[in-house]
Amino acid sequence: MNDHAHLAHERAIIRTAITATLPAIGAMVGKFVEVVLHDLERPDASVVYIVNGHVTGRQVGDSLLDGPKDDKAFLAARKELDLVAPTPHSVIVGYPTVSPQGVLLRSATVVFRDASGAPFLALCMNADVSFPKEALNWFAGFLGDGGSGAAATVPAPAPALPATRGVPQTAGLDGVVDSIIRDAIVRHGKPVREMTRQEKLDALEVMAGRGVLMVRGGVAKVAQALSVSRYTIYNYLERLRQREGL
Repeated sequence: MNDHAHLAHERAIIRTAITATLPAIGAMVGKFVEVVLHDLERPDASVVYIVNGHVTGRQVGDSLLDGPKDDKAFLAARKELDLVAPTPHSVIVGYPTVSPQGVLLRSATVVFRDASGAPFLALCMNADVSFPKEALNWFAGFLGDGGSGAAATVPAPAPALPATRGVPQTAGLDGVVDSIIRDAIVRHGKPVREMTRQEKLDALEVMAGRGVLMVRGGVAKVAQALSVSRYTIYNYLERLRQREGL
């Protein structure tokens, strides 16, 4: 068995083992926690297994771009995709994200690598924290504020954010990527040629948080859109990772 076949066999074994555990994990964590397995080799249809997909509105066959927004794990995962070395699996835990519907989530991601060090799977868990917070507020109001009887205020639902899934299917993955890139740039209200380095860095953070850099050719598209080189994009990414402590 050659090296390529050996790695493919190893990946298949790991994928089968992980998939077998997901129903049990999903049953234990409850309906407010989404458990999803991504195949990083096909970002356009990365979701290969999902439990409690109602948390983000996803299903099997959806792309990386259909998941939570402002996802810091994409910064770390992008680095892992560039890194091919015999290092341990990567774990990014306890970071805030936002669902496509604007609901606050608490997320964790494990990036799995094969014997060569190449990442090929990502196991993500996204917990809807809005319900526990509202429940705590209700109990606080029911019991009263320090005996005063003052009711706690339940925060209003977060405003809905533009959802990737709202893009017509005919647009395809490339259309979704282009839309995210435009949105990240337009919010600065000026042409790219007039944007400062910090503004480009902020725009890149938005794009990375939407998963654009995980899509094949994404780095090249972002570099072209921001009128910088691929090398500059990687430098910006390293700045963002350092800023986020990833």
